Amino acid sequence: MCREIWQLPWASDSLQDLCRKGLLEYDKEKERWKIAPMFRDMHFPETNPIFWKHLANWYHQNGNVAEALFCLKKSHDEEAYRACMLQNYAKIPFLEIPYSEVMGWKGTDPRLCYLRGVYCYTRQKPDGINLEIQNLNISEKDAHEKREIYLNLTFLKPDLDLDFWLGLLEQYSREKEHFHLYNILGNSHTYLCGVRDLSRLFACTKREENRKAKIWKEHLGKEEWKCYQLARIDYYLETERKDTIPMEDWELLFAQKDAENSRRSPWQQRLAKLYLLYKLQRLAPKEDHKEQISSLENSLMKEENQVCLKNTEAVSSLFAPVRNEQERLTRWLLKSDKNMGISVKEDNYDQLFCQVKGYLHLNQYKRSEKILRHLIPYLQFYRRNKYLAELLFQQAVIFWDEGLHGQALRKTIESFMVSGEARYVGFYTVYEKKGEEVLEEYIDWLSKNSPGGWHRKKKYNYGNVLRMPKEDYMEVVLRCARREARISRSAEEATEEHLTMMETIILQDINRSLTNAEICEELNLKLPTVKSHIYNLYKKLGVNSRVQAILKGKEQGILD
Repeated sequence: MCREIWQLPWASDSLQDLCRKGLLEYDKEKERWKIAPMFRDMHFPETNPIFWKHLANWYHQNGNVAEALFCLKKSHDEEAYRACMLQNYAKIPFLEIPYSEVMGWKGTDPRLCYLRGVYCYTRQKPDGINLEIQNLNISEKDAHEKREIYLNLTFLKPDLDLDFWLGLLEQYSREKEHFHLYNILGNSHTYLCGVRDLSRLFACTKREENRKAKIWKEHLGKEEWKCYQLARIDYYLETERKDTIPMEDWELLFAQKDAENSRRSPWQQRLAKLYLLYKLQRLAPKEDHKEQISSLENSLMKEENQVCLKNTEAVSSLFAPVRNEQERLTRWLLKSDKNMGISVKEDNYDQLFCQVKGYLHLNQYKRSEKILRHLIPYLQFYRRNKYLAELLFQQAVIFWDEGLHGQALRKTIESFMVSGEARYVGFYTVYEKKGEEVLEEYIDWLSKNSPGGWHRKKKYNYGNVLRMPKEDYMEVVLRCARREARISRSAEEATEEHLTMMETIILQDINRSLTNAEICEELNLKLPTVKSHIYNLYKKLGVNSRVQAILKGKEQGILD
């Protein structure tokens, strides 16, 4: 850029000098210079429009679409700006740049239909998506790009059955033709429940699963197949089928080159892998994935995309106790509580989902419940059933803690109705004693209200939970919940000299100069309980006063 736009003969020396002065920083992985964070929001003086157009062309030629669009806006060349938007239509919705102006643009160009359709999708406007699909006026004889856009827009429709969409994929594909889905993960951390829930690809007989996999693999590209594999790993882990995960899926998950070189793998895939590795580490503590987890996390935290950074921090913080870093979860929750409102949007719902789960692990039920009231309707609209089923069960656990056992039972019934044929197991098992009690109550209700009675075939090998009668499936869920509760108790006993999560939160409150009464009000605890926590944290830190506790907390890195 320095040579081509500004005609600077000593470009390399100039950049090095700007780096030393703190104006620029060098991204080694992407091999490019970036403006230092503190200067990114600076005001740019008015410059000759021709200069901005030259700069836009340079950025566009080097694959930096967001920067090119910024420069074109500065040039006030609306025609060039629109042309750039349409040329990069597949990337625009996921570049974290505003593009609301497309709603005012007239025409039925398929690329414009896609941009308007995605904009409506992210704003919960289903009629807008339907209108853009109608504007496409699709036929099987249309060009590849138009049919691909149609398939991407229909993939986004929450009310369109996934099996029906696979039929559309077959219908509009020609021999040896592959389509691309522009974004499957969306702003989630798992492909199993991204822009739409993919559980139906796997919640079926083996023959049916193979048929769907064949359609997906034959008519979509190689990157889409990787997304399918990562979704399959998550579903198999969630349904207690780790031993049947195909070897090709394991090879994809443990591919070191993706962790080491971010240019070879999109950040969405690396984030999904990070989540799966954390999940594996929790399910099988003896398997050591720490090195790959650290490598992936480091590469993700170097990205510029804010959704990537925030979701990576959320996932890593949520699973921090797996790495014996309990304090990291509490610090993230405290920071999130200050920085994040309850307005649920497409770019923050995943962080709120992790927040709810983190608060529940800390027994902060009031805070979880406050977020759930807003998050559940949002996920109901998009029919992300895996997330929704878990949130409904979380509500059941909260009601159970409050002594509202009837409401807890109703939410549990709702949760398993949403799960349906997917037969999830994993997320029902991580809420320790209260979750176990809720499951026992639900099984008791089922046994009394099943028309044909409640009978289990003891020691009968069904192969997996999808083939089991409801009775046996529920027994598996309860058995896994009891196992998880035992593991959790053992972990707490093994790390008894570390501050518990609640003790860490109270230490943070002490650092904020809150009185015991104010801590009680904030955490919804009784005064004797707060005093007991303070006594325990004093004992573990080896201190006798608040000032000493704060100093010790900072010394150990618990406090900032």
